[in-house]
Amino acid sequence: MKWETAIILLSVFVPLFVDIYGQVGYGPDLKCYQCNSLTQPRCADHFDNRTMILVPCPDDGKNYSRCVKMIQEMYLEGKWTRRYYRDCAVTGVIGMEDGRWCLDRRGIYRVKVRYCNCNNKNGCNDAISIFIQPTVLWFSQLLFCFLYQFLTPDNW
Repeated sequence: MKWETAIILLSVFVPLFVDIYGQVGYGPDLKCYQCNSLTQPRCADHFDNRTMILVPCPDDGKNYSRCVKMIQEMYLEGKWTRRYYRDCAVTGVIGMEDGRWCLDRRGIYRVKVRYCNCNNKNGCNDAISIFIQPTVLWFSQLLFCFLYQFLTPDNW
């Protein structure tokens, strides 16, 4: 097989293979604790990570880059109720001290939420993901074939 044929085959099948599997250069999967204290009391503070498992963030097209713990306080039926949510997040301010600093927000009518975002390890992981869209792969393959046609000595 000539090297030109090998290059053409590689230019066709490598992007196809990458497109089928849908990932190029993914870092380690981002894993966060995912729970809600309303249905899972162990999700509340004092959180014991030995009783919960790290769950990979969903592969739903969003670029999850951090974990979040939300503490929601609501005034219901004459008393303050506190709920804890732990999940994957796309955006959010990473606090100082590896996410131990949180951002407080007040909502309307007796609702307060504290957001604690972190990205320094699994459960607060700093995985960097790179996703190349299939369209970019297709255009790069087309560009390669175009350049190959005009830069080979046989076409001069």
